[in-house]
Amino acid sequence: MWAIVPYKGIPSGKSRLAEHLDVNQRGLLSQAMLHDVLLALTEASSLLGVIVSSPSKVALEDVRIQGIEKFQDNGSTLAQAITEAAKFAMEQFAARSTFIVPADIPLISSRDVDYAIGCHREVTIIPDDREIGTNGLICTPPDAIEYVFDGKSFQPHKEAALKVGIKPDAIQLPNMGHDIDTIFDLRTIMELGKASKTAEIIRSHGLDAMLEASAS
Repeated sequence: MWAIVPYKGIPSGKSRLAEHLDVNQRGLLSQAMLHDVLLALTEASSLLGVIVSSPSKVALEDVRIQGIEKFQDNGSTLAQAITEAAKFAMEQFAARSTFIVPADIPLISSRDVDYAIGCHREVTIIPDDREIGTNGLICTPPDAIEYVFDGKSFQPHKEAALKVGIKPDAIQLPNMGHDIDTIFDLRTIMELGKASKTAEIIRSHGLDAMLEASAS
């Protein structure tokens, strides 16, 4: 089982936060979230390896944890990029299964990863906390279904599995349900993931004060 983490990097990452955070702040936040995700993946016992996929060489330089494989994709969409990365995993590492993990779910833990893999059969989908998007997707083989990843992909991924005769499993993991799309999502990280690198960046750069101001 190989994990694949798609990562936009700076300045395209977290563009929906541009109203509240400047490019530097968004960059630091993206790097911190990536760090938290990769740390959880590398500490999981059920993975053979981790691949970070990005269209940007500069973004791949943000990957500073040892042992992570890097892949520069050419996908014009997230789904295409992940398809390329999955093909890379199969060709370069003979990966029989892949676990797609977003780079913006900093509450993820190694226990979440091992639990999801332990439950997996053919296609396992982990939805976001609203059950709209996909915050984790395990496929055996990696090209078992067509990837969607358009922000509303939970149901389409289920349908994609059924279309090829696979009954998908959907499991809810609260830590993986919290992705960062809005300024209010940062407050959740401060409340639930105080020890994370992401929370450290929020505190050290005064973003916590901005969160309090936005709530008042």
